[in-house]
Amino acid sequence: MSWQIFKENILRRANAPDSIQDIDTVAKLYADEYDMCMKRGGDTINRVAISKGNTEIMQQLFKAALLKGQTSNTPYDLVGEMGKGVIAYWQGAQLNAFPIPLIPAPGSTSNVGVTSNLVTNAGVWAPAASVPSLPNPYEQLDWSQVPLDKNSAEVQEIIAPNLEQIELQLQTEPLVEYGDTDTYPIVLEMDNTVAETIDNALYEQNILKTEPDTPEKKEEQAKLVSSGYKTLDELLKIAGAWAPKLGKSERVKYENLRSNYIKGVHGLCPQGTQAVVVALTGISGLGKIRGNADWFSFKDPSTGGGRSSFAVNIGGKTYYNDKVRVDFDSYVANSSKWQIGDILVNGYESKDYGHIQVWTGFKWVSDFSQNKIHTSGCLKSSAALWRLNENGISAVQSVKNKV
Repeated sequence: MSWQIFKENILRRANAPDSIQDIDTVAKLYADEYDMCMKRGGDTINRVAISKGNTEIMQQLFKAALLKGQTSNTPYDLVGEMGKGVIAYWQGAQLNAFPIPLIPAPGSTSNVGVTSNLVTNAGVWAPAASVPSLPNPYEQLDWSQVPLDKNSAEVQEIIAPNLEQIELQLQTEPLVEYGDTDTYPIVLEMDNTVAETIDNALYEQNILKTEPDTPEKKEEQAKLVSSGYKTLDELLKIAGAWAPKLGKSERVKYENLRSNYIKGVHGLCPQGTQAVVVALTGISGLGKIRGNADWFSFKDPSTGGGRSSFAVNIGGKTYYNDKVRVDFDSYVANSSKWQIGDILVNGYESKDYGHIQVWTGFKWVSDFSQNKIHTSGCLKSSAALWRLNENGISAVQSVKNKV
């Protein structure tokens, strides 16, 4: 039960990322929760609980492990590294003086009291059983069949993101408020047209599958995509189930859609936005529109010079009106203007690719959940609003009414 409480407390904080300011917060959270978990228990023979563990050094070693993992570009055993903190916690730890241990101390026939109850053997950290890592899908690609230069900066940014460089940019970019993930898109956005080309190749070469492997997973996903939603979590599960059917990157999945920004994972906002739009409407054609966010905005010239539209004819119907210009600041500030399914898109003043996001009625979502509309570095004159027409509104209502 004590470990269950530990798990629930950790998850409660993890699911409220706004309360996690930095790595120090994470290290302290794990150290404090581990300490409380140990104090709720006791040794297996006498049920004697710990009264004081070395939480200070434990926290320092946890922080060192997290920092090392953050900068590592190779497979890294974070749990094993944090194990050093667990061992440090028990070195010189003090147990309670009560209850009195039943087994007599060496040289005595019975215990009548406890004068000292220090831990003299902190034990050893047993490494977890080695689990083979999954093959890197990008290394399995036959790049001779992909119309891209694998070694180009645009491709490498997607298949092998430089996490140290990303972190440095987040800390130094003047338009980013470090710690506020809603300001991060200006740094993390990738070339979505290049990403789509790579993703298409992964599916065409059968490296990624559009269908789950097992009958159980097929049934589970089929149930999701045909169901309605009552909460954001349910909606994002549907979006995650749709994503592979739409040929989206494996990064576009429920776990990543529901989270805040994850370094090296997010940056494909058009793919995430489209998966959520399909979950809202049930119209798969709205999830197969190519282009960078720039292409859906009024930015001229757009990155790559392309144009895309959500007002496409799908089976004889359109579900979105043509884009319209909006007063960016006014729209951002006045939530009464927002309608479910609204897609707000803009280019950047000095960066490529732009940003795109959809209002779900709960939160704004791109390829991650946002706490507010992204505004950092936006070229406000390029802002475009795509709004559902009557067909689209009916489609959303139809999805919501499913049971």
